[in-house]
Amino acid sequence: MKLKKTIRWILFPSPAAAIDLKIFKYLMLDASGIGITGSAGPFLTVFLVLNGATNLQIGLLSSMPAIAGFMMVLFIGRLIQHHPKITRLASTGVLINNSAYLLTGLLPFFIKDTRTLVSVILSVWAAVTISQTLTGVAYPTIIRKAAGEYGRYELTTRRWALIGLITTLGTAIIGGILDSSRYPLNYQMVFMLLSLGGLLSFSSLQKINFPAEAEQPKAQNIFFEFRYYFEEILSHKNFIHFVGKRFVHFLGATLAAPVINLYYLREVGASARWIGLFSTVSMGALIIGYFFWLRTSRRLHSRKILILTIGMVSVYPFLLSFTESKWLIIGMLLITGFFQAGIDLVFFDELMKIIPQANSAIFISVNMLFQYLASAIGPLLGTGLASVSNLRTALLIGAGMKFLAFVLFALKVNVKKNLNES
Repeated sequence: MKLKKTIRWILFPSPAAAIDLKIFKYLMLDASGIGITGSAGPFLTVFLVLNGATNLQIGLLSSMPAIAGFMMVLFIGRLIQHHPKITRLASTGVLINNSAYLLTGLLPFFIKDTRTLVSVILSVWAAVTISQTLTGVAYPTIIRKAAGEYGRYELTTRRWALIGLITTLGTAIIGGILDSSRYPLNYQMVFMLLSLGGLLSFSSLQKINFPAEAEQPKAQNIFFEFRYYFEEILSHKNFIHFVGKRFVHFLGATLAAPVINLYYLREVGASARWIGLFSTVSMGALIIGYFFWLRTSRRLHSRKILILTIGMVSVYPFLLSFTESKWLIIGMLLITGFFQAGIDLVFFDELMKIIPQANSAIFISVNMLFQYLASAIGPLLGTGLASVSNLRTALLIGAGMKFLAFVLFALKVNVKKNLNES
């Protein structure tokens, strides 16, 4: 009964959200496709490490989309700002993104040398970085158009819960399959089959049509247009404060992320089955957290939620560096995933509150610019620190950066007392 109630809660928005049911249905189908393909994500790093990838190459895997995003995001934001069919752009980007998983599965049939294979797979993922930037900016813009002022928590919670549910089940099943079948064919089949989730996302996004909006004319001189956007952004002080603090948090998170994966493999000695279990537990805790923080947001001030959740999540890399117990890690992931859900929801909703409707794509792209900057330098910094010192030291530095973000968010901002007043 509870499972049926949960599924119904995910699939149907409350009337108060005022979300178009047809658009909601297609966005949930798109989320299903994302969840299917995303189930393969935790095992990409494992596959590359099994083929002899170095710490630097693992860092590059995380950094390449961010490097491309940092260079291209403002131009892509401008494209989306003026494009009448955002969902068509996003669907094309999704299809290209998922082709990287398909090629990752196909390439070992043709390339037998593992060093060459790792380099070529990294080249494939480098090639899709522009489309990843496109979808990174397009999705928040689509969600804002679909959900409006009162449906953001509703839509994002249900989408992320559905993605998490599918990913949780997927990674649990895949981890068992990979450990009980022949390498490398097991990894190849997983990547190729799960890449089909992109077709579901592609077809769903293609069917979404928003009401026509007045098209904003492009400036004849792109330099003057960007100068106008720059002046507009500087006039929104709360946006600048928020993005700066969020950058510190993401820098700590992206510094620690590849180090955590390497720590699982090299210090903890986790197999593919355990990696899948870690991901399953984390995503399961996220789903529970989404339900909890959605309801809590109606009673507790969102700034308090943000401070509490950032503080709790910052502890995980610190505690992880002192243990090699797989079961203890699972317990810590349950707590961390639960509080991470609150960060996801509040970050997105608070960002939507402080950006103007007229230039939303540009403000979203600027926010993404700093997120990409953190994602570009964080993994390389983390894996570099691990190489010159050790994995534990890199984890402690990542934890320190995340704790600094907690302190910054806890401090009062002089411009306005809190983000909700923006």
